[in-house]
Amino acid sequence: VISTFIGSMFLMGTTETIEVESKSITTNSNWEEDYSNCKKMIDSIEVNNEKDFRNVMIMKTLYYTGMRSDELRSLTYKQILEKEDKYMIRLDKTKSQKIQYIPLLKKLAIEILEYKQNIQYNFNIKDKEISDYYVFPAFFEKNSKLTANSLNFMLKNIAKKILRKDISAHFFRHAIATEMLLSDNNISISDVQDFLRHSD
Repeated sequence: VISTFIGSMFLMGTTETIEVESKSITTNSNWEEDYSNCKKMIDSIEVNNEKDFRNVMIMKTLYYTGMRSDELRSLTYKQILEKEDKYMIRLDKTKSQKIQYIPLLKKLAIEILEYKQNIQYNFNIKDKEISDYYVFPAFFEKNSKLTANSLNFMLKNIAKKILRKDISAHFFRHAIATEMLLSDNNISISDVQDFLRHSD
């Protein structure tokens, strides 16, 4: 049976759907608190520069894709694909050592492309060059890869200030998994494992 998971996706105000093969599950988790915490963290950032813009897009991308820290930090623009008005992310270096694809909400894809245009304009990066650039670099001018420590340091600083708790990038992966499991669409653990690309 194919069920349609319609996440509330309140952080971006969208009702785009993700289809998964559905079974059933019963679980206990404070998913509304996870929602609220993600929203509070994203809304807390006042975008005054490119790094602020980057940090907002990092959190949205972590949440809506369930990407692992290294997958997000290694992401380049050439991995963002579009076909027939549908978007996806191609992962070449994964935990399973296999090429994998992540569905990308259209609204998020459009926001990433707007972010890309902003970076190109402000740092004078040509179209033929941008495809090999990291989407979320440590430094835009050097196109240097963001480290895991830097990513988690940024997230922890925001979380401590807004939520008064200590979190890492994995929090967002857990949050979207919990939302899927506790939605009203009978999504099973195996469905969520497929979405998160767990090998077991």
